Amino acid sequence: MVDFANQNYSNPKLSFLQMNISCENLPIDFENQFDHIFSFYCLHWVQNQSVDSSYKESIVYPLATVDNTGRVVMMNGGIFSSFCKIDVSYFPFDVQTCTLNWASWTYTIDKVDLILEENEISTFSPEDNGEFDLLSFSSRKSIFITATYKRSIPYIQCVYSSFAYLAVQMKK
Repeated sequence: MVDFANQNYSNPKLSFLQMNISCENLPIDFENQFDHIFSFYCLHWVQNQSVDSSYKESIVYPLATVDNTGRVVMMNGGIFSSFCKIDVSYFPFDVQTCTLNWASWTYTIDKVDLILEENEISTFSPEDNGEFDLLSFSSRKSIFITATYKRSIPYIQCVYSSFAYLAVQMKK
């Protein structure tokens, strides 16, 4: 598979290698020689520093990234749709708040840790939203201890506040 990748996806800035990333330590000849290893189902690639040391780009949506300290970052892409109850009693003169929680119910905090790397969200949209404006976004990390199993579950809570407004101007 590595030979196939090297023959069909040649790029002077990349090298495809077979590695066992489940091992405790990286091989000695790889220590401090790269910025990241990107792990795929059966292919791994390592930045070839000897060709271009300024190359910092990464492949979009890798399954796992291992940096040169051994830290593994899982980047699972996904699209989330959220729905919150809205009280329209004072519409359009009120502020609505929506709280979303992300948690790891499979692994406890001694196995996985959730880290919010940026305290912001993407508000990119090809067109304006006619129903609300995003006023603020905040997040905090908490530890939830389950009563039944006495396990520490990491989760991240995100709070969105949006100002609802009427998009149609009323006539006099």
